[in-house]
Amino acid sequence: MKIVSVMQPEDFLNAVKMCVLSRMNDGVMILSSFETPQTIIDFLDKAHFPAVIMDNTTQSKTVATFYLDNKSVIKEIVDNLYELGHRKFGFIGVLSEQQDMKYRLIGFLEAIQKHAISEENRKIYYGDFSISSGYEVTKKLLLAKNGITALVCGNDNMAAGALKALNEFHIKVPEEFSVTGVDDSQVAQACSPEIETIRFCMSELGNRAAENLLKQMSGADVFPCEEMVGYKIIKGASVGPCNK
Repeated sequence: MKIVSVMQPEDFLNAVKMCVLSRMNDGVMILSSFETPQTIIDFLDKAHFPAVIMDNTTQSKTVATFYLDNKSVIKEIVDNLYELGHRKFGFIGVLSEQQDMKYRLIGFLEAIQKHAISEENRKIYYGDFSISSGYEVTKKLLLAKNGITALVCGNDNMAAGALKALNEFHIKVPEEFSVTGVDDSQVAQACSPEIETIRFCMSELGNRAAENLLKQMSGADVFPCEEMVGYKIIKGASVGPCNK
């Protein structure tokens, strides 16, 4: 069995072809946050080669796919913030073809629509995954004085940068402003206040995919499936009721 981890879309096909055509592997596990191109699906179908896809979805239903529920988790975060009285929201994402960030933004927009938040009261900003980008974006947000009280960040690094900016502006978290992240990283734990974040069940993702691939490799009659892996909100001290 071979695990193919791909960081850039253009590397996809060559990496998978090398794995299959080398005849040194009995199956392939594709791990990437980019959508698996149809050219790879067609290649695997033609080769009748055991394969599973992790951390991204595909239009094809011929290869077993296991992915994270990035959309629902952001919707739940916004729901929780709305229940705490927040009505003006910001979101920091990343302009990328990565499906993780793509579906986190979709989840944010769907939650905003669900709660009938006007465009004026929701602002979308873009960073680059880093702490420094979260810091710079949040400074712009605060200087705009648009009344936002809750900031949903696409990862923990950008949330940490947001906290730094808020501290420089002498805005108390969570008394005056709430911030959330995603990834349950050490960065979130090291911040003060500790960032409320999301833990994805990565071990479950890997276990389910590996079990499916091993069944395929043993010759078992395994039908292609599409399974979503769950998450857990890790409560932190960066979220509180809206006091405005």
